[in-house]
Amino acid sequence: MLEHRTYSSDDELTTIEEDRGRVDQGERLEYTGIQLYTAPDYATASYVIHSNRTKFDLEVTVLKEIEMHDIFMNMKLKMKMVDEEIYHTVYNWKRIDVCKFLVSYGKEDTLFKYFLKSAIQNSTQLNCPFKIGTIHMRNFGMENNWMISTLPVGKYRFYLEVAHVSGESTKLITMQVSSILMR
Repeated sequence: MLEHRTYSSDDELTTIEEDRGRVDQGERLEYTGIQLYTAPDYATASYVIHSNRTKFDLEVTVLKEIEMHDIFMNMKLKMKMVDEEIYHTVYNWKRIDVCKFLVSYGKEDTLFKYFLKSAIQNSTQLNCPFKIGTIHMRNFGMENNWMISTLPVGKYRFYLEVAHVSGESTKLITMQVSSILMR
């Protein structure tokens, strides 16, 4: 089981202006915090942010086999540019069928393919249905992702929600990953 660590306080971060002064490091996305919730009857989860803050590991233990019909995920990316007070939505994907997504991943040239490439390639094989056991995502990082070069310097929040929506709706996993992009 991974040790749970968090770096969620903005007090721990340098300002974006200070980060801009680190030009010698080039483009860099650092993870500054993760908030993670799992439905206790279905799964447990833990994470570790690596010491250089450019990658993290995620481990999800499935406690009960989950029927995959009616499992959907929502993903959202929000950003706050230099000198702005609020976060603005950059991308918002809603009601993505998890099994259809896993089956089509890699077969279509979609934005998802590029956005999640490092997560999927460094993961335990993800298949439907999710069986009892542990799913590992190791060394998740966006440093080799072409999307990073298209985004402006700022603070980012990525939201993921996976829910079973037949009968009573149950949120299985909710995760928020906070980061800062520097150049």
